[in-house]
Amino acid sequence: MNNTQIFVMADRLKALQEEKKTLEESVKALGAEIADLDNQLSDAMAEAELDRFSRGGCTFYLKSRLFAS
Repeated sequence: MNNTQIFVMADRLKALQEEKKTLEESVKALGAEIADLDNQLSDAMAEAELDRFSRGGCTFYLKSRLFAS
């Protein structure tokens, strides 16, 4: 194996690692947006007194938890 092939593999490895880091950051941002929207939807359902509804082939349920201490 010559140096050119090694350099090509090294460059490809570095590019893939950078792409992975970018995608992981995107996943974190999406996770935060999902959590925020989930909370907003739950609040809106509670305010509208809906315990469930169907939309786009999915059924959304409002689940409440009570913690006592």
